[in-house]
Amino acid sequence: MKRLASGWMAGETLSPLRFTILCGVMGMLGACTLQSQSLSSQSLQLTVEAGQDLEGFVGVAAEDCGVDFRNDLNPLKGAGNRVLFNGSGLALGDLNDDGLPEVFFCAIDGENALFTNRGSWQFQSCALPPSLRNPGVPSRGAVFADVDGDRDLDILLATVGRGVLVFLNRGSFRFEDASAKAGLETRFSASGLTLADVDGNGSLDVYVANNRVDDIRDKARVPVRRVGNQILPPKQWEDRLFIHQSQLHEYGEADRLYLNNGLGQFTPVSWTEGAFRSNGKPLKAPPQDWGLSAMLCDWTGDGWPDLYVCNDYWTPDRLWVGDGQGGFDALDAAALKITSASSMGVDMADVDQDGDLDLFVADMLDRDPMRRKAQLPAVNWVANLPHLNGPWTQVNRNTLLVQESGGRFVEMAQMASVQASGWSWCPIFMDVDLDGLDDLLVSAGYSHDMQDLDTLEKIKGLQHPWQGYPNEASLQAAFTQEMQEHIALYPPLREPVAAFRNLGKGQFEDVTDRWGTQHPAVHQGFATADLDADGDLDLVLNRFNDTPAFYRNQASGARLSLSLMGKGPNTAAVGARMWLDVEGLPSMQRTVIAGGRYLSHGESKQVFAMPSAQAIASLRIRWPDGSQSVHDSLMAQQHHLIQQPAIPELPAGGVSEPSSAPDPQPWFVDASHWLNHVSKPSQANDFAMQPSLPFSQAHGGTGLSSVDINRDGRSDIILGAVKGGRITVFESTDIDGEPGFERRELSYKLVHNSTGLLAMGLPGGAVHLLMGQDGYQARGASSMVEFDLKGRWRTLFSKELPGIHSLVAGPAQGMGHLGVAAMGYTRWGLYPHCHPSLIFEQEASKPNPWQIAPDLSKALRSVVRPRSALWCDLRGDGYPELLIASHGGPIRLFENRKGHLEEATAQWGLDRWRGLWTSLVAADLDGNGHLDLLAGNLGANTRWHASREKPLRWYFGDPLKNGRYVVIETVYHADGRQGPALPRDKMVSWMPSMRSELMTHESYKKMSIEALLEPDPEGWSVMEVDTLESMILYNNGEGKFDGEPLPLPVQQAPISGVQAADFNGDGQVDLIVGQIGMISSVGNFSFQLGGLLLLRGESDGTFRKMSPDSCGLPFDAGFQSIGLGDFNGDHRMDIVATQAGGQTRLFFNQHPQAAGLSVRIQGKGNNPFGVGCQLRMLDDAGGVLFARTMPGGGSGWQTQNDPLLILPMISADVEYQILWPGGEWRSHHIGEGVDSVTIIE
Repeated sequence: MKRLASGWMAGETLSPLRFTILCGVMGMLGACTLQSQSLSSQSLQLTVEAGQDLEGFVGVAAEDCGVDFRNDLNPLKGAGNRVLFNGSGLALGDLNDDGLPEVFFCAIDGENALFTNRGSWQFQSCALPPSLRNPGVPSRGAVFADVDGDRDLDILLATVGRGVLVFLNRGSFRFEDASAKAGLETRFSASGLTLADVDGNGSLDVYVANNRVDDIRDKARVPVRRVGNQILPPKQWEDRLFIHQSQLHEYGEADRLYLNNGLGQFTPVSWTEGAFRSNGKPLKAPPQDWGLSAMLCDWTGDGWPDLYVCNDYWTPDRLWVGDGQGGFDALDAAALKITSASSMGVDMADVDQDGDLDLFVADMLDRDPMRRKAQLPAVNWVANLPHLNGPWTQVNRNTLLVQESGGRFVEMAQMASVQASGWSWCPIFMDVDLDGLDDLLVSAGYSHDMQDLDTLEKIKGLQHPWQGYPNEASLQAAFTQEMQEHIALYPPLREPVAAFRNLGKGQFEDVTDRWGTQHPAVHQGFATADLDADGDLDLVLNRFNDTPAFYRNQASGARLSLSLMGKGPNTAAVGARMWLDVEGLPSMQRTVIAGGRYLSHGESKQVFAMPSAQAIASLRIRWPDGSQSVHDSLMAQQHHLIQQPAIPELPAGGVSEPSSAPDPQPWFVDASHWLNHVSKPSQANDFAMQPSLPFSQAHGGTGLSSVDINRDGRSDIILGAVKGGRITVFESTDIDGEPGFERRELSYKLVHNSTGLLAMGLPGGAVHLLMGQDGYQARGASSMVEFDLKGRWRTLFSKELPGIHSLVAGPAQGMGHLGVAAMGYTRWGLYPHCHPSLIFEQEASKPNPWQIAPDLSKALRSVVRPRSALWCDLRGDGYPELLIASHGGPIRLFENRKGHLEEATAQWGLDRWRGLWTSLVAADLDGNGHLDLLAGNLGANTRWHASREKPLRWYFGDPLKNGRYVVIETVYHADGRQGPALPRDKMVSWMPSMRSELMTHESYKKMSIEALLEPDPEGWSVMEVDTLESMILYNNGEGKFDGEPLPLPVQQAPISGVQAADFNGDGQVDLIVGQIGMISSVGNFSFQLGGLLLLRGESDGTFRKMSPDSCGLPFDAGFQSIGLGDFNGDHRMDIVATQAGGQTRLFFNQHPQAAGLSVRIQGKGNNPFGVGCQLRMLDDAGGVLFARTMPGGGSGWQTQNDPLLILPMISADVEYQILWPGGEWRSHHIGEGVDSVTIIE
């Protein structure tokens, strides 16, 4: 290095920034120093202003830097070819090896320009050969990379119409046009360029994402032909156009992968001869996608480059897993569920600090919720054609694909608050504030807001016939001229560079204004480099119809920077991965990439945060060939140049973060074939009745009961059904000497969808089944049915219970009999209103007639929008409290005062969390002997956000007086007011009487909710929510709950079923959570579909999410009810889970330490299962080791667990205490070696 610029601002006196050359010996600093004078270790004292604590960027005007360049487009050219509006990019890199990166700008309609870096933020224009300055076609993007292995950076230029041109660096800023022999020049429109060694031969190969040279929509006339009853494109365009549902669609151009022979000469790879595979088979044809960018980067962690390709319009993104030998396999469709629709750019970083790379993809959702209401999102007209649209749901927003174990991805952009960055182009992860966490920057803007609804409507009214032109040329000229005029009608869309600060644990905050990137422009190409050699990364952007933007990084924190020197011909070590560890900061990792940015390339220098100027770090490197080296004692405030050892210091293989040893086998094994049961989906379409529903209420599940019907010690299963189906009973039996199930269906044909199921024990050993139905569509039919499980049934409470959501039973009056609480279901067309809830009982002296309990039911008159409920003795007096999960309210708590219910929600502190609660289960989760609550909620990964300061509000009313509610979602405006969240035309379709008031989309987007409801403000009610996270509510034993959100992975999707049990026999309660997607009607909105999550209870009271591979539970489907029981009689707690319209899943617990002591209770009267009894184990001093509650009364989501406890196996006589209903504690001793016991009241 020859020169290092000064000018670094910091909050403390910092040591000089030094350059250190490392090579050859692992763990030794400077053990091998290069002899070249220009590469010797050197340092410079930096000018530091004390007392500063700076972060973010300061803009530096291009003219002040000596940069005279504009990327302008002739409006008429743009009107004739919309491809050109996608702009151009840039490349940054040190072309002359002086330590300062040069800047190369591409021009879409002018001449490209190179500016040499003279230091101190001064640049000088450099002459270019004519074919590089102006290749005769528009220039899109560029990459600086050493493609011929001679240790200097060459230039690859992506063009519209000539593919990729190659210019070899011959020193002193002289470049040789080697395009003819390089083999990358084509007739295509190259957009994205990314390089890496994909075949393992040591040279840089190139993947070119192609777009289109022009767009068929800019043609004045496209002839079509009729063949029989089909309308087809002309023969000459059969490989370019297709017609679907009377609409003309255009394919993009096929991308190209080129292999480098090491000399900068490339050979194209066939798409169909085995290099690209799907499900293990070669592709039959090249994908013809609208490519915008691509990135080669090893996200799987196996040492070989993988490939992400961002595609525009309807063409799906492509995710390819590299094999290191020049081949790629398409990512398994089950590994991913959601991608962006108009994908512009991608970047990768370890967002959640779990050791693997996560992916961020940029789309076009506006940052301003107000402006979104006046925009028309992109419409995918081929969404129902998977062979064209791909296997994944496409959404019109940014996506953050967080990588889980096994190469699976969970989409979390909304939960991370990075779903919107405007009309985005290039995302870049970098640690802006030097805190060890990767922040996110996104370039954005477009020449005009082509989604503006008012302009679209105006242009629609200007349409006219295109007739009377003498020839095609004059027609095309007139068409293009009018297109230019129409484009000018759209408002400009100048946007900032969106900046998101990483808060840790996958959470971000928008700091665009705070970090100084708020200046609006059309920012397209984007790259980073250390322009002033102060050890942090600065920003350069190629702006459309504007001069470039330069941003100086003013971070003041300590840092360490480094560059790698790889073996030739990959001299920049592209593909190398680094892990840096330093005390006081999280482990950090970086990967050297080439290209990969939208139309752009950044400097390969890497920057790491350091906790102080005196800190010393350890660096581990996995080089591109798989060899490894470790470098200890790297000092802060230095730039380190590290050379790849000639002899590998460590054997080839991935350097990975340390992890706990995996379990020898998964905890659970899939035994679903024992049931061979598939539930049918509900056919109800409640959007037809109530179009403004935020999400469907017709697919809530059909209920699940697990109970030992035949008293053989093994749990049986009862499954509900949708309207027209029948209840299915799986009764345990022996088949050929092995445990199995005998299947039978009950004769009753359901008139509604079933919901809650309760198997109730009766005196004498009989078991009856209570079934609730939703009553959602049909009126007048009873929603409560009782079965004797021998073929007879009868209806109950036809008038009192028209629709039931869940049923839960508990000893409400203490001893003797159970009270059943029936929660009312949502009323058809009147969401969020629900049918009434009530409590009924069956007296011990009268085993048949069920009677409504008026005194107990009186307390439920105030209950609105219930979902799940639970009887749970929180005060330890033998009289269980009733808890109700409210949809749009708090978890309601009714204290049981010896058979009399009194609401105590506020006294217990539960009024602090108003949620869209779905499910409840009780267990002692912190080991203090008191029952805590696990509460399922909608989750944080939705387009809604809620807090106490800004609660989510939904207004509902019947403005047309037709018996159908309209639900109006609201969104906060910048001034703190709220307005309707959905577009104007949605509101007009639901409230046609308001058409005259709504006027333009522009005026509508500014409308407050008060103005919208002004005609009849008294006719509307409001539902408020301030908590969307699923939570643990800890009982402090003093009549109060303290809340804590469940771990982040749980928040990624709505929670349905929840259960708690010790699944591995360690005495700690584990949690099982079922996540489910929900059906939404409003488009541009989806709930992440989850799976079954197992949270392992740790000894410190925390919960750790287990990977699907470790626990054996699936993460590829949505689940509803989750039930627990011992279904194969091995004294382990097993799991059964239902899916809407999917296979019912059964999982046997096979953990070797899970086999324990099976405890059942035989109670008196109409509570023979001992529902509600509490059991606690005491130590020698009489202290409580743990407490458990006998299940069987219903919990979770429309679920009844088998009244069975499985406790850790004991090795000596132990005293257990049981609290019986009514308040009496009794002691029981269980002898050593016993594996099952029934305790009789």
